[in-house]
Amino acid sequence: MYLKSKIIFVTFFFASSTNILQAQLSTGAQGGLNSALLVLSNKAPEAVLSYNNGFVLGTIINYKLNDYLSIQFEPRFIQKGGRTRLDLGNIKTDSKLFYNYLEIPIYVVTELTESRLEPFVLGGLNIGYLLKVKAESIFNGKEETFDLTDDFKKMDIALEVGAGLKYKIDPSASLLINVRYSYGIYNISKTEGSVNTRGIQFLLGMLFDL
Repeated sequence: MYLKSKIIFVTFFFASSTNILQAQLSTGAQGGLNSALLVLSNKAPEAVLSYNNGFVLGTIINYKLNDYLSIQFEPRFIQKGGRTRLDLGNIKTDSKLFYNYLEIPIYVVTELTESRLEPFVLGGLNIGYLLKVKAESIFNGKEETFDLTDDFKKMDIALEVGAGLKYKIDPSASLLINVRYSYGIYNISKTEGSVNTRGIQFLLGMLFDL
């Protein structure tokens, strides 16, 4: 009788644990635009820095701690970079830099209401691994392309904050619309001076409860 009761208890415990995990875990995908900027410590006074657009594509893994709080991982591919223009009269350049990264952001997400339309805020740390750096430059009207991967460190670290809306299409599927700001805190340059990344991301995605 004791053994039978123990088997029933263990079976019930594992069944309950599985149901809890399934109820708390969600996964999905999202993509969008990253409007990227580079901050240079040794920028020439005449140089004008501006944003350059790239894309973001990745997955979402959300683990819900309670009705309002969750931990979210977002493995993704992203294009960072920036644009630099220089006009010295007889010398004119216009360069776009594209930094391709694999990243794993880790966020704390807070949902502000519990309804079909849920606004949320998030914040956390983002660690990236550099794949390639490409520069597309126009020098006095002549177009050139360079591979600058070896001039930069493999790692990038950024602090990120964001806000958005989560709309429940049905009990197990939600549409996500959100915007993020990324503030690079790690110098990615191997040469003199420092280079830090910045970015504003506009994202659209879907999330499914498991």
